[in-house]
Amino acid sequence: MLGLDGYLSPRVLRLACRLASDRSFEIASQRLAGCCNIVVSDETLRRHVTSEGTAVANWLRTAPQAMEPFQAAAGEVEVQVDAGKMNTTLGWRDLKVIGFAKRPLGDSATSAEWVSRKLPSTTARVILADIEEIETFRYDWRTWADRLGIGSGPAISVLGDGAEWIWNAADAQFPQCRQVLDVYHALEYVSDAAKALYGEGSAEAQARYAAGENELLVGGWPGICRWVAEELACENTDARQKAVAPLVNYLSKHVGRVDYRGRLAEGRSIGSGMIEGSIKTLGLRMKRVAPAGSNGMPKR
Repeated sequence: MLGLDGYLSPRVLRLACRLASDRSFEIASQRLAGCCNIVVSDETLRRHVTSEGTAVANWLRTAPQAMEPFQAAAGEVEVQVDAGKMNTTLGWRDLKVIGFAKRPLGDSATSAEWVSRKLPSTTARVILADIEEIETFRYDWRTWADRLGIGSGPAISVLGDGAEWIWNAADAQFPQCRQVLDVYHALEYVSDAAKALYGEGSAEAQARYAAGENELLVGGWPGICRWVAEELACENTDARQKAVAPLVNYLSKHVGRVDYRGRLAEGRSIGSGMIEGSIKTLGLRMKRVAPAGSNGMPKR
């Protein structure tokens, strides 16, 4: 009659879940006592919060109403994918993360405006993460996409950092999707090439990076080829060829994924910051579960 089902009341359980969302259960127990004068052991919190997490996960997987906000949200579909290393009881493993989002189109922008433009925020997003191999993880993509009402084809944009497994999985699960190399990863190679050619921190390196950035954003792969040709035309030595080789080798694998000018003109995103932030947050969360002075392994 009182709505109690277990040792913790609904409100205390809600507080416990929130307090344990970014720290260990031991710290969550201390905070619950300090904020509300409610004394609950960390083991009790662990049992209740873990059980509640399982219930939430099952609800997300089975309840039709769980997907309704995403389905009703306005905007174009973005899929962003990334992975990070996690230290588990079985050693270092890949934590793979995929984010489904909807984002309205923004105003058309030029290459000179891409940093200062205000891209519309996402209207809905669903982030999924798991520690498993891509052969298993990628099958979940289609299952969740179907639940979210996401089809396939060029209406979907898949953004990633350039890892081959991302594109292979995207081809399998979202045929004919628009694949986009995260612009910051691409520009990092341009920056490294400029530093190798002219020295880190030099005015020449900064100027040539700016030129390479513009060539990439305006011309894509042909633009970078022009930039490299200009550099080698100045002095075609083994050292300079070695300096630009990583840039050429990297972007040559993503020729069709660097149409930044077209996406900017359409008001679309060209970076995978959403998933980069998510993987960072998850990584920090998993590292924080162990108390100070421990061996760094997760406590739960």
